[in-house]
Amino acid sequence: MADIYLTPDDINASDTRLVLAFLNTVQTADELATRVEIPDELDIGVRLGQRILDARQELGGRFTNLQQLLNVPLIGSERFTEVVTEALQRSALEILSRNQQAADSGQVLALASQLESLKKWANEFEHLNPNRYRIEIKALDKTPYLGEVIPLRVRVWDRVTRQPKANLPLTLETNWGNLRWTKGLQVKQGAVITGRTSVTGEIVCHLYTPTIEQLTEPQQNELSLALAKLTHGSNVPNEARESFQQLVLAYQHPLNTDLRKAIDIHYKSRQDRVAESINLPSSVYRWDYEQALVRVYAHPQDPVEASTVLSMSAYTLEYRDWLSPWYQIYKEGLVTGQALQNDLNQALTYSEDEKGVVGHMVSSLHTFIAGQHGLLGERIGQQASQEILTRFLRDNPQNLSDSTRTSIYTVLTQAPGAITASNKGSVGIANEIALDVGRSTGLQDMLGNINFDQLTADIAGFNSNIAGFNSSYANFVNDYSSFNNNYSTFNTNYATFNNNYSSFNTNYATFNNNYASFNNDYASFASNYASFNSNYADFNSNYANFSNNYTNFDNNYGNWQTDYGNFQDGLSNFNTAKDQLISNVTNGVNQALSTIEANVRGSTGTSVVISPIENVNVGRNINRPGRG
Repeated sequence: MADIYLTPDDINASDTRLVLAFLNTVQTADELATRVEIPDELDIGVRLGQRILDARQELGGRFTNLQQLLNVPLIGSERFTEVVTEALQRSALEILSRNQQAADSGQVLALASQLESLKKWANEFEHLNPNRYRIEIKALDKTPYLGEVIPLRVRVWDRVTRQPKANLPLTLETNWGNLRWTKGLQVKQGAVITGRTSVTGEIVCHLYTPTIEQLTEPQQNELSLALAKLTHGSNVPNEARESFQQLVLAYQHPLNTDLRKAIDIHYKSRQDRVAESINLPSSVYRWDYEQALVRVYAHPQDPVEASTVLSMSAYTLEYRDWLSPWYQIYKEGLVTGQALQNDLNQALTYSEDEKGVVGHMVSSLHTFIAGQHGLLGERIGQQASQEILTRFLRDNPQNLSDSTRTSIYTVLTQAPGAITASNKGSVGIANEIALDVGRSTGLQDMLGNINFDQLTADIAGFNSNIAGFNSSYANFVNDYSSFNNNYSTFNTNYATFNNNYSSFNTNYATFNNNYASFNNDYASFASNYASFNSNYADFNSNYANFSNNYTNFDNNYGNWQTDYGNFQDGLSNFNTAKDQLISNVTNGVNQALSTIEANVRGSTGTSVVISPIENVNVGRNINRPGRG
């Protein structure tokens, strides 16, 4: 006998198909009774099996649902449960447990589906919420030097999903400088650029200092490396004087062409402020800044709403103007130096004639200015030589004749501004100036004072210096090649690190989500498990009560069977005695009536007919119950 009774509603669809297949394929009542045979139990007998087959035949030869089986006469909940458990080869408790798990899973899936629908609805509802997206803008250095390229990392977060927002259209603009964004072979550059976030919700672009002409990549790289060597964190430029002086030497070096051109371009872009400032010396004692404001706008992914702004973020940077103090320190170094001063002093010893003195001085000025290299160096050389020459003329009036002093004052006070590195040369300049002041000679005077022995020795020394320079230059080329290799390796490693870091962030975010889901699922499991334990305890209690009641029922049923047998025996004896009594009474009455009839007929001629007493049964015959 089953411990738990099942109903058609307790059987899931897959189990229902198995039970119906069992019922629809069985051929005979004996087969059905044999297959649903439970020892010591009142189960499906042959008669009840035949009832099931007859009901199947009435339904067109097939059961289509389990309620049809339950509707068969004498198939109650107990026998229905026995058919199902035997067909599935599982206990009723297992069937209920599996169905409950399936129901729980279905509920979980339904809840998950509802949750996804709610999320989708909330996502659509929040799509145009200006507070939905959070835009982060970060720079490697918020106070860089003018001319440095600043990487800007823009990241967009979705406050609803708490995840980076991928493939979101962005517009980036700056009020100062140029933005540049590269993606594969695509390059976008300008004060306003557009792009889309990556899978990590990011866009990495670079902010370049504005210049009147664009720097080449080698020029920008050389400038960035040179600026990186400047002292950072100084309160005033004067505290970084030593690093500024090192930058002067780097600019003057003949081989640093790219660095020199890069600085010259920045100088051309700001020369009015740098070279023509009235209060230029004060720039050494304070920092001047250029302000840059970067704005980022997030737009919907729908092209129809491309002009809608979902969210906006702004970021400010302050660029330190190093060019003005560096210009002043460069100029101070030239003015306080003795090279040009010594050349001017030596010019006084070459000739008593003003044409020779002027020629040598102009040659010295040309050599001094041309030796600075570059556009900015030339301008600084002109200004410095002007101050040096003015000081020289002021300090040496006694060493010059009146006519020489007049020529010098007339010509040389204007010469520094006209002399450039690309002018003809000291000899040509000397002759032109000499002719301008009314002289016909000058070259011969200058040549007459040349010491050719000394000149030969100087040339030999110069050749020696050239050889040393070539050796140093070869070493420099080797060192520079090694530096380029190391720098390339560094860039590769840095790119690998960025990729790994981005992957780590993505994986960590996924882990956090999975961990949160696990905690929620575990909490639901713990709650369901507690409910199951409680229900199982109730089931055990009910099962114990049922077992006790079933034991009492078995005992009472045995007593009833005994009493019922005794009753059947007594009823049989009673029917036998009744039949005998009726026979005796009928025979006696008929015999008496025959006698009376004979006597009556003899006297009156009238016959009397009395019908025999009919057989009377007491109660209905109750058969003893059996299988089926």
